[in-house]
Amino acid sequence: MLLARLQDDNHSDPFLVTPIIVPNSGMQRYLQLSIAEALGICSHYHILHAAEFLNDCYQKLLGEDPYQPVIAVPDSRQLALRLCCYWQDNPPSNEALAALLSHYPASKQRYILAKRLARLFIHYLQERPQLIDDWQQGRLQTQHPHESWQYELFTALTLTDFSPSQRQQAFHRALAEKTSAALIGSSIYLFGFHALPPGQLSDFTALAGITDVYAYIFNPSPNYWLSLVPPSVKLKNTLTQTAEAELMQVGNPLLANWGLTPIMS
Repeated sequence: MLLARLQDDNHSDPFLVTPIIVPNSGMQRYLQLSIAEALGICSHYHILHAAEFLNDCYQKLLGEDPYQPVIAVPDSRQLALRLCCYWQDNPPSNEALAALLSHYPASKQRYILAKRLARLFIHYLQERPQLIDDWQQGRLQTQHPHESWQYELFTALTLTDFSPSQRQQAFHRALAEKTSAALIGSSIYLFGFHALPPGQLSDFTALAGITDVYAYIFNPSPNYWLSLVPPSVKLKNTLTQTAEAELMQVGNPLLANWGLTPIMS
């Protein structure tokens, strides 16, 4: 369907480049080869990742220096080392955190825990914008004891500086201006995504207000994924009748794995 759409698009401007957003490098290479095979050459198509495309849009609309890339999230290794140093200099006063650290007394164990927490905080920055906004305003979302010490660590390490909310709001305001459409350009194609982080989804929704955004969702089977029987369940069932055995067949394991990815994440 995407190739048919691209074949129908006739660019009157030889310098016009159509962006195609993909989730990974494998899909990027697949589309390059497929477009070249169908059209003879993969030209006038910029196939790139969502973060790369959105960062380019931010720089164009907000007037940012393209040679000074914005650090969207902290480095996980550096953040893990900062956590270890913080725990050495600041013994935990929170009971829940102190109990957690007591299970990791050795330095190597603490570093492993710090790496897990670093990935968790980066996940919060990318996937939980509302949580970060609440923490910036000093509010906790729950009364769970583990949220309080996570909030304290997050604030002590100044991770709120990486919050994308202010930059994103400025980007959305810039999109509302009439001149923004000329800077963004032609139609945008999203291809092969199972899911998008909330922040990126919000940006593409805002972009859809000034240009056409086409999403080609990767869902190759009409079956409901939860009705597919995993191999572990099949091994527990001994069927004697052929008809019943056929009902327990997964079908195509590759399609089943593709479909299960979004609901398991």
